[in-house]
Amino acid sequence: MIRPDRLGTGILLVAVAALGFACANTKGTQPRYGFELAVAPSEDETATYKTVVTVRDLDSGKVVVQPKLFSSEGQPATIEASDRAAGIDFTITVEIGTAGRIATYRAELRDADGVVTTQDATVELRPS
Repeated sequence: MIRPDRLGTGILLVAVAALGFACANTKGTQPRYGFELAVAPSEDETATYKTVVTVRDLDSGKVVVQPKLFSSEGQPATIEASDRAAGIDFTITVEIGTAGRIATYRAELRDADGVVTTQDATVELRPS
């Protein structure tokens, strides 16, 4: 259930500056990805927070995938997505800390040979 004191806080944004991953693929190019997270109190009574993860190709600026995760404080939420053209799969896990003040996330990138790279970060959440 959403606590009333969360509804008035507005959208919380997590700005993740150009976190690029260079990944080899079968075409011989190396896509680079940036991750942006936007966290807001959920309007759905079944979850406390909604996190939108935007994965961009850093060279073109194109949005590759934009999954949404729903979670309660202290409970990790995981989603899988793919950049099919590049042959890269993403596993993204986000956890909102107690009191909604921090968020941690992990992005894991895999190709046909296995894990290419992982990125972990903890960021402070601030009202927008």
